[in-house]
Amino acid sequence: MHTIHVEHLGALHNRATRYDNQSSVASDAPAGSGGKGEHFSPLDYFAAALAFCCLTQMAKKAAAQGIDNLAVSADVGKNMANDPLRVSEIIIDFHLSRTLDADTRSIIEAAARHCPVANSLSAELKQTMRFHYDA
Repeated sequence: MHTIHVEHLGALHNRATRYDNQSSVASDAPAGSGGKGEHFSPLDYFAAALAFCCLTQMAKKAAAQGIDNLAVSADVGKNMANDPLRVSEIIIDFHLSRTLDADTRSIIEAAARHCPVANSLSAELKQTMRFHYDA
């Protein structure tokens, strides 16, 4: 069953719309690749999808540990490779509260590393996840 409709709007712009609630996102090719760079590129969404999934799983595990609202943010980057052109590495720096104890940190970090998106990516794609307890 399809859940998302994606259409090309011209000028390297695309829109994806969920069938169930009609929420939508747009994409554009980066300015350096012939687009206008007005929206996230498809590869930006790809890298962000890993971070979205990690944050969701971290929050779920935190809630199971009695932490109702996990304060966490992430900075996401990617490295590219050629031949074929692809993302070779996604780098995520997570920022969490320094008040989390060692056991909770371990549980939350494992949840990020084993989220469904991380588990779905090729083993050839390097996933660099760094956890900073500085917030």
